[in-house]
Amino acid sequence: MKEGRRQNHITALAALALLAVFAVSILLALLAGAGAYRRLVDRDAAAFDARTAAQYIATRVRQNDAADGWDGRSLVSVEDFCGVDCLTLREWNGDFAGDYVTRVYCYDGSLWELYTAVDMEAALEDGDRVLDLDALALSLEDGQLNAVLTLKNGETETVTLSLRSGEVAS
Repeated sequence: MKEGRRQNHITALAALALLAVFAVSILLALLAGAGAYRRLVDRDAAAFDARTAAQYIATRVRQNDAADGWDGRSLVSVEDFCGVDCLTLREWNGDFAGDYVTRVYCYDGSLWELYTAVDMEAALEDGDRVLDLDALALSLEDGQLNAVLTLKNGETETVTLSLRSGEVAS
């Protein structure tokens, strides 16, 4: 009879070991799936941030770019604002450029927008944070605006727009 009990114990231990192997396999598969899911979510979030930042810049420029410009000058320009490259968008009323300007710039790890009167003294922190962005490099040559956006993860996104409004504002 001792032989029968021993056989039952061995059978029970083998079933328990098989169950443990199955549980560990399931746990490892879940961990691998969770890691893959996390990488996909991070990649999608970075792509979303890049698309959002690029589309924001493109939309703001398109909203302020007019084919007939303002006295032959562009409503869109790149200027220095408090030591930072700034996309300057002059307001267009159809007949003249108004007394207000929107400035889009990168400061303190974020993209900012500041809407002020043209002659108003303002500081970088006076604007509104739009989204996270490490750096923004702007250039405007021959009616073509280039914006290179550096995201938090170090990736870059480039936006190139041909302006309808003519030459750079003076």
